[in-house]
Amino acid sequence: MRRLLLTPAAACLLLVAACGGTAPTLPTATPPASASPSPPGPTAVALQAEAQTFAALNTTANAALTAASAQLQAATTLDQAKAAVARALSAYLAFDTGVQHLVLPTSMSADVTTQLHADAQVEADYQNAGSDTSLSQMQSTLSTVVQDSNTAGAATIVLRRDLGLPPTS
Repeated sequence: MRRLLLTPAAACLLLVAACGGTAPTLPTATPPASASPSPPGPTAVALQAEAQTFAALNTTANAALTAASAQLQAATTLDQAKAAVARALSAYLAFDTGVQHLVLPTSMSADVTTQLHADAQVEADYQNAGSDTSLSQMQSTLSTVVQDSNTAGAATIVLRRDLGLPPTS
């Protein structure tokens, strides 16, 4: 049996560097000239609640990514590795679904869009890995996850800062 040739450090970077998701189309921040003014953004109390929801989404996704990383490290077959990749993909998708349901000020729209687009890259990488036909092919595909996860992680840090949260450790 072959083992996936990722070091533990690479696997951690691979799966825990970031957390995120699909790239939906966000509504435009500027209404048409004839539209009524947009409602004010969330109150400070509501924004604090949204920040805590974001932090919980991020913590949950990172825990799932850590578990997927461990599962990937233990994988000795392609099917086991694909199961780990599917678990990581699910974590990103769940995170993004949660982010899309947050009610955030329009001033954060660009940062949310950046997060979702960065996550979409990681998700595409995971989807590509899920169709690989060998462990060595998957290892090559997953090397792009590390790079794209770093971008997604940086976007998460920006959103955490926007929300008054500290970066995750």
